[in-house]
Amino acid sequence: MNRKESFFVSCTISIFLLAISVEVCSAEQLALLIDVHQNKGLTCSACHKEVPPKIGASSSLCMDCHGGEARVAMQTDNYDPNPHMSPHSSKLECNGCHHVHKPSVVSCTDCHPDIKFKKQFEK
Repeated sequence: MNRKESFFVSCTISIFLLAISVEVCSAEQLALLIDVHQNKGLTCSACHKEVPPKIGASSSLCMDCHGGEARVAMQTDNYDPNPHMSPHSSKLECNGCHHVHKPSVVSCTDCHPDIKFKKQFEK
């Protein structure tokens, strides 16, 4: 292998490893939302009315802090399809996908097993 080919192979492998690490880091960072909320200085009582909590926070409470459905949809506009632009959005609770005390899930795949959310790095 000549020098040019070696450089090309090295770059390709580096880009591939970088892409994998970005996806893994993102999944790990969002695995438990309780950590994200606590790092922002929120306590359990910010979302729960009773201690210990008996039920999850309501979607309306989530939207109070996260700026409403339109703002949340804008934050995930780089995904195709945008998970927050679902025709079902108004009927779904945030905690259907977003869990605070256990890893979050993509509940869309419960009914649509073939759906794949692709992150678009540039629009």
